[in-house]
Amino acid sequence: MQVRRIANRIWEGLASPRTTLLILVVLSLTQITALVLPQIPVSPSQSTAYTRWLAEFRLRLGPETEMLASLGLLTVRTAPGMRVILGILGLLVAANLDGLREARQDGASSREFAGYGLLALGGLLVIGGWMAQMLWGWKEPGTIVWPGSRIELAQHSLSLEPPTGFLGIWNDKPGLYALNRGKHTGVEVEARRVDEPMLLLPSVDEEPQEMLRLTLAAQEPEAFFATEEATLIFRLIRIPGEIQVQIYRSPSGEIVGETVLSGSEEPRVLMVDDAEVTFTPVVLPTFEVMYNPGAMFETLGMVCLAAGTVLRMKFLKTKGPADFEALASSDEAEDSDSLEVDPKDA
Repeated sequence: MQVRRIANRIWEGLASPRTTLLILVVLSLTQITALVLPQIPVSPSQSTAYTRWLAEFRLRLGPETEMLASLGLLTVRTAPGMRVILGILGLLVAANLDGLREARQDGASSREFAGYGLLALGGLLVIGGWMAQMLWGWKEPGTIVWPGSRIELAQHSLSLEPPTGFLGIWNDKPGLYALNRGKHTGVEVEARRVDEPMLLLPSVDEEPQEMLRLTLAAQEPEAFFATEEATLIFRLIRIPGEIQVQIYRSPSGEIVGETVLSGSEEPRVLMVDDAEVTFTPVVLPTFEVMYNPGAMFETLGMVCLAAGTVLRMKFLKTKGPADFEALASSDEAEDSDSLEVDPKDA
């Protein structure tokens, strides 16, 4: 019956406040890591998109990016390790529900009863919050905002005021928050011909404009625009640390100009034929906007886990050595009873 005794010890260990405390620490570290480090919104199985996001993060995190990615620190909430933690948390919930049942049968104190109940409730809330995030949550990690503009997320029908600090939370939108993820270089483009502004075409489907604002993100590292007559085609290419600008003559495809924008805010002027084209780099804030409908449940669950752990620890401190000896004796008695042989079977 050694196997049974080991199984009982494991089951009791799952209901132990030390196990809950360990899981609580791991969950807290997971939340802190997700706040401090930018998170890749796609899984490594989507190789092309995943590689592009790694290249984007490498500009901010440096050569340690690959190491952080291999450790799963850039995908902490969706990594397999998180599923293992939640699986253990599910077993912890079952063990504490079983402890709650036994405490009710034994007429245990209200402190012990509340401790088991809070631990089980907290685990259920954390698991439910994580599932809500996976089912209905979303993340927009590369949201770039121009000066004087709002955070526009047309795909989610949202228009938000940019936060001034590292973290932005909107009280009227529970579960929605934004993290400041550093700076990004955008480009403002204007063109003139003989002191007259020239109109520029951002695409064939849009109206010509006197000034264009272009941002080159990891998912779209190139941008094109043309003069209104489409005689000159401009191509901007984002490369690490700078933006390369190439100008082609249409329809021959001949390169008539080229320059590099290094990220400073000093305008760069190119003369092409009789046109004067000005490129002005602008340093822009980049935000990671997230919606987690289970955030409140996860937070409340972790509070319940912490409160339940404190109650269980206080209860165990009140139990004397005689209580533990009686418990050990009852376990040995159960094992010896199971080893007895019925005379009819002999």
